Amino acid sequence: MKRIQLLILLIFSALLLIPAAQGQDEESIIAPKDPDMVNPEANITFPPPVYVVRDSVDIRGTVSLADMRNFFVEFRPLVLDMMNMEEGADETESQWFPASLPRITAVTDDILGTWNTVTLSDGLYELRLRIEKAAGDPQFFRVSPIRIENNPPPFAAVEQVVVVVEEAVAPVAEEPEPAAEPEPTEEPDTGPRVIALVNANVRAGDSILYTIVGGLHEGDSASIKGISSFGTGWFYIELDTGRSGFIHPNIVRPEGDLS
Repeated sequence: MKRIQLLILLIFSALLLIPAAQGQDEESIIAPKDPDMVNPEANITFPPPVYVVRDSVDIRGTVSLADMRNFFVEFRPLVLDMMNMEEGADETESQWFPASLPRITAVTDDILGTWNTVTLSDGLYELRLRIEKAAGDPQFFRVSPIRIENNPPPFAAVEQVVVVVEEAVAPVAEEPEPAAEPEPTEEPDTGPRVIALVNANVRAGDSILYTIVGGLHEGDSASIKGISSFGTGWFYIELDTGRSGFIHPNIVRPEGDLS
């Protein structure tokens, strides 16, 4: 009889513990802890991770900490051991190199410095924003990996925009033609457009994995035909050549009504 009572008591206790454990699981799903939240006052917004760069690259972001003394951007090559390094492992043997000169003034969503990649070997790299503070340890923000590709293989060569300058031809005197009726003036295009913040590639899809179909020089504009339906934010634009493609939202400035 006592064994039966003890068995019933154990079963009843187990039933009471099951809802408590379920409640803990649900709470952890509803309110997850995010230790990697981006500090809006200290970050790099361009280039983003898993991005291909070449030549000189303008590094954009924000540094506006109240106790900032100065800041600069560093880089280092990535190797397989570093990519597989566990959190908390010793990184003192991996040397960082300066990518930009130190600055003492705050920057908000603008150029933090320019990284010259021409003299570097093609491969994977890591960027780090280093902020020296008036007191305490410096603060860091990393972007990794970044791929440098100054020498692409022939089958993946970057399409270059060639500007053809025609030589001036001496004017030839011609008989004046009868005056023609003026043609109606075309109305300017008032639709939404993007303005290139840097020299930018236009790709066949909304990812850097797609092939390059064109490009925009810094300051050039193109009309917006749409936005990627996959939620990546890439703009679908039409170049002056009539070619259409996608461009990353962080390297252009949209203008006009996007609704």
